[in-house]
Amino acid sequence: MKHINKSKALNKFNSSSLITIILVILAHLLMLLFVLITSRYYALQLQSFLSAIGFVLVIFLILDIIFFISFKYSDNKLKIVSIIMSSILVVLLATASFYVLRINKSVDDVLDNQGDEQFEKVAGTFVSYKKEFNDLNELSGKKVGILYESNEGTGSIGQEELKNKNIEPLIVQFNTMDDLLFGLVEEEIDAAIFPSSYRQRYANEEEVDFDRFLDDLHDFYSFEKEIKTGENQGQKIDISSEPFNILLIGFAPENADNSYGLSDTIMIATVNPKSMKVALTSIARDSFVPITCYNGAKDKINAARGNSRACLLDTVNDLMDTDINLYMEVNFQGVVDIVDALGGVSINNPVTFVGQTPSSNRGEMRVLVPEGNYVATGEQVLAFVRERHAMPNGDFDRQLHQQEVVKNIAKRLIELKDVNAALKVLEAAGNNISTNLSLTQLTGIFNYILNVKNYTGFQTSDLIEIDNMRVTGYPSWTYNYSLRLPLWIYKLYNGSITEAKDYINRVLGNIPEDEVLKSQERYHRFFVNFPYYPETIYSETFDEPQVHEKMPDFVPLLTNYSYEDAVAWANSMGVSLSVTTINQSDPGFDTNLQGRIIDQSPRQGALVMENPVVYITRMGFEKREITIDCTTYDEAIALANRYGLNTSVVFVANDGSHNPWDLSYTEPGYGTTLEEGTFDTLRIYVYGCPAGQELDENGACYVHEHVWGDWEVVSQPTCTENGQEKRICQTNNNHIDYREIQALDHQPGEHVVSQE
Repeated sequence: MKHINKSKALNKFNSSSLITIILVILAHLLMLLFVLITSRYYALQLQSFLSAIGFVLVIFLILDIIFFISFKYSDNKLKIVSIIMSSILVVLLATASFYVLRINKSVDDVLDNQGDEQFEKVAGTFVSYKKEFNDLNELSGKKVGILYESNEGTGSIGQEELKNKNIEPLIVQFNTMDDLLFGLVEEEIDAAIFPSSYRQRYANEEEVDFDRFLDDLHDFYSFEKEIKTGENQGQKIDISSEPFNILLIGFAPENADNSYGLSDTIMIATVNPKSMKVALTSIARDSFVPITCYNGAKDKINAARGNSRACLLDTVNDLMDTDINLYMEVNFQGVVDIVDALGGVSINNPVTFVGQTPSSNRGEMRVLVPEGNYVATGEQVLAFVRERHAMPNGDFDRQLHQQEVVKNIAKRLIELKDVNAALKVLEAAGNNISTNLSLTQLTGIFNYILNVKNYTGFQTSDLIEIDNMRVTGYPSWTYNYSLRLPLWIYKLYNGSITEAKDYINRVLGNIPEDEVLKSQERYHRFFVNFPYYPETIYSETFDEPQVHEKMPDFVPLLTNYSYEDAVAWANSMGVSLSVTTINQSDPGFDTNLQGRIIDQSPRQGALVMENPVVYITRMGFEKREITIDCTTYDEAIALANRYGLNTSVVFVANDGSHNPWDLSYTEPGYGTTLEEGTFDTLRIYVYGCPAGQELDENGACYVHEHVWGDWEVVSQPTCTENGQEKRICQTNNNHIDYREIQALDHQPGEHVVSQE
């Protein structure tokens, strides 16, 4: 019996010992894991981090001592203490490791190019127009267009794809994407290699309708490749002590993994940690500038990101003549998620409008953004920074709003104290932000913020001075002779570019100290008794000519015109307008489009000199009975417009008892009822001016005072017949006065010297 009890006791002892050993070992393994996954953050408040590690080591030392004593002396009470301590540590370390792993994943998603070399994923697609290829093999012997590229890009990668498949087409190079598109549309080439964002590039063009091209373009082979874009110079900057530039990019991704798309926001953040000064310099997305990777050919700057991020960085570097090696890119959804994770961000909206959802293109217009100063949601903030049409100052307001939101988000991030909110922000950033800042640089920024707060007692956001700068210009147009289209562009003032460069250099500390003091006197004068308001540090206009391209006469988008306006335009241009009407009995008749122009040829932008005849298709009207019941000229015109009738105006004699333009009668006559379609012209007879008066160009009567010229002989008189002479009014050569010259009336043999 005693033996059995001893065995039970031994089994009980072994079970408790095994549980203790497992929990202690598990606690040690979790501690080792925790140290490993947090080691990348050692630079973040190193002293505090070491203190925390030291405290944890002391706890484990105590645990180990208790554990060994409990086993050496078979002390069950100490084993229970070991079990409790190790269980608590396992739970705490497992929870902490879970959160750190979440943080690590988000950080890894954000960080790009962590090394000495910089890489980027470039995506392209083979495209045909109005014909479909099934695969690349069909391109053998065909003409394939590519973009001229100064570095490796979609064109060269596409050629590699062809070479790897032993396909040998004839390669044709084009300077810009517009030239490439036109070459495809005009069948100069059979296929083209476009950056994968090309559809977004043209779908986002607000002033010109590109759908007629896009609908007939067929993407039949896509590819992508990660390429080296240069040395990662930005990783060498100690941003906690050295001034630096970072390009902030608001990104409109075309694909799910955010690898390509257009830049909706372009902003240079110039940071000087020594002077605690930041300048945000905005560049309008429609700025018409040389694109570096297009061999300097000009295009809208946001198209550079459509080619690659490296192309945008190089283009901004060349434009501003400065070093920008760092970037931070956030997509539309990222703005929404980050703002919502922060619990909203303050905006000051001047007007109520309905804005766009976070779509890569224009988005759905269903986000209400009320007027006022308030904390807005993520979707409202995004709509706010994208909107320009509803704003009083258009794109100027949009750029200011973008800078305002960047500053407010930065302020909220700096002041963030809620751990859960911080985790939400990190996860939102991980999915939607990319940067080539290193983890060391990010932790350096965080250390800088904490140190400033610790040493001064103030929030860092209250001490850092953030100024708004923008590169200004003027709206203009350019005519793209390749696409035969007018394009709206934004031309930058040379003086504004110089002004922005100078200010960036002042913030970076690249100018002499005396000039810095002068600039501070200019921009930052204030008095103790008055609040401080920074002065505007950029100029709206410059004393330099606005250079506008001389635009040729081109065909407008007539589907936006009324029929009457289309006729007026054709008459003003000397163009013949050929009209095809879709009547009620014809296929495709639509009562909702009655009287509207629904199609045209040639398309918008075609040169008038190349198209003496313009063809339009107009929707007719439902068959109705037309009753001629007009009693005035205006009523007659209104009736003709209502039923789509042509008009012919005839003036009749006025004995002075009627006012000019009073209606005399019409053909068909008053009271006539006819079926629509049985006649197409309403003849309107109106009274003209009384005798001795004429109509001027505005349709008013006036008394014309003649200024006669000299009499001129039209025909000489003869012996038996009168002659004729005339004089012409010098103010209206249609006014001619004639008189007769009497016959000579002499007998044969008489000599007549002259006749007065």
